Amino acid sequence: AQGQTGTQTATTRASIAAELEGVFRQIVGAANANFGGRFLFAGNNDQVQPFTLDFNQPDGVAPYTGTAATRGVPDSNGVLIPVARSGQEIFTSPNPSQNLFRSINALRNALLANDETDLANANQSLALTLEHVNTQLTRYGHSQNDLTNAIGIAEKKTLDLKTAISNSEGADLADAILELQTGQTARQAALQAKGQEDRRTLFDFIR
Repeated sequence: AQGQTGTQTATTRASIAAELEGVFRQIVGAANANFGGRFLFAGNNDQVQPFTLDFNQPDGVAPYTGTAATRGVPDSNGVLIPVARSGQEIFTSPNPSQNLFRSINALRNALLANDETDLANANQSLALTLEHVNTQLTRYGHSQNDLTNAIGIAEKKTLDLKTAISNSEGADLADAILELQTGQTARQAALQAKGQEDRRTLFDFIR
């Protein structure tokens, strides 16, 4: 918006373009985020970096090297929760109103060209693509909530199972203790009876 004002010159717009390029590099870096050796926005092909800067391309990056994202996490009932979307869906959609990278690069090129008409169009396009990114963020929020709920249900089921196992094992343990005590009582009674036996022999009576 600052670059679009009529008071700007080719030099000041070139300076803004340089700042925008720095921001764009940061966004591409975020789109190449890697966790545990896996690229988060590369879809199912998560061993390959999905985006490479190339300002000669309309999107400002080389063609997407990832794939579609079809992975999901099953909850305790077996229902599949989608956990990711591909970088192409989020950043470089074929739909111009959903292509964030192309709108940013178009704005950068318009600043460098000092073209106010292209600047106005690029700013309008950028507003639409930012709405698209916010929609993607909302979808991730829903997935996170679904996963949190699924984890809560699974933890409750685990606790119920542990309680049931504990109750079952506890009942068996009580029976075992009772049986042991009964056996010990019987043994003590037998020993006492044995101790009270008449130990005199025939020779004791002859004397």
